[in-house]
Amino acid sequence: MPGNSSDLAERLTTRVQLTTDGHKTYLEAVEEAFGTSMGYALLIKIYGKSKAKDGEIRYSPAECMGSEVRVVSGNPDGDHISTSYVERQNLTNYGGAFTLLRENPLLKVI
Repeated sequence: MPGNSSDLAERLTTRVQLTTDGHKTYLEAVEEAFGTSMGYALLIKIYGKSKAKDGEIRYSPAECMGSEVRVVSGNPDGDHISTSYVERQNLTNYGGAFTLLRENPLLKVI
């Protein structure tokens, strides 16, 4: 990831704001590429226990009970600290890939 972040930092002509989850790799890559020259915040989600019935296996993630915001550098706008855009994009990509696999018999795994 550091290579991608450095490349992006070199091509940006305006100041940006970035929000990531609490994954340490993101923190290190952003710091390496941008230093403290941008508004950067972590949005750490707090998950509760699974609501699966006794003895059942739960395959979906636990319920999000809340979140914690940590400002890492700069002065990010609190109204725009969010990971929703990338989460929606990931869901769209996953859904599209699943549909492609389901509808194309040549791509099915036996």
